Amino acid sequence: MLARDQVGHTPGYRYRVVGKPLAVAADQRDVHGGSSCDLWIASGFMTLTQRWTSRVLLVDGDDRLLLLCGRDPRRPGARWWFTVGGGVEDGESYPQAAVREVWEETALSLPVGRLGPVVWTRQAIFSVDGRVFDQYEEYRLARVTADEVRGMNVRTQEARYGHRWWSAAELATTAETVRPKRMASLLPDALSAVGLDRAPVHLGNFNEDTDPE
Repeated sequence: MLARDQVGHTPGYRYRVVGKPLAVAADQRDVHGGSSCDLWIASGFMTLTQRWTSRVLLVDGDDRLLLLCGRDPRRPGARWWFTVGGGVEDGESYPQAAVREVWEETALSLPVGRLGPVVWTRQAIFSVDGRVFDQYEEYRLARVTADEVRGMNVRTQEARYGHRWWSAAELATTAETVRPKRMASLLPDALSAVGLDRAPVHLGNFNEDTDPE
């Protein structure tokens, strides 16, 4: 995340963070809590919204990954695929946020105990619908049964443009934008690490507007 007084540049925007330095560690939250906080921006600069998110790699019995489709209403043609998950709310842990988001987005009631450990972390700055976000992400894997897949009802507003189950082979050949990038190679690696005592992999820090995935 951007440090104090650092100026950021996104096409069409300039923004300056003038508050305290932003925490990036998995166990750190802003003292005010919440899933996001709009930081005060100097006059003439755009607000940068800080978010902490918990994301889930929902994988079926054929090792296919559920991805949701998003679009930016202010950028015609802008379209990308992303995992289930969202912001951490007041009083929630990252796993608690993960299972709540799974329920809200798929109608699947998934106990926290079904989640694996953190496999990836990621930091991204991006703009959507006229707002700029500085987002920390944690990814956990959860396998779902065929009965659970049949019972899902993907109903989230963010997925109103579609959803589908992707194999690693399909991810490797698609021309669509998928976040995180390199998902075709990352997913098999995450699946092979299930049950192993392995530290999370930090995928990197990205500005998705200047380095699109």
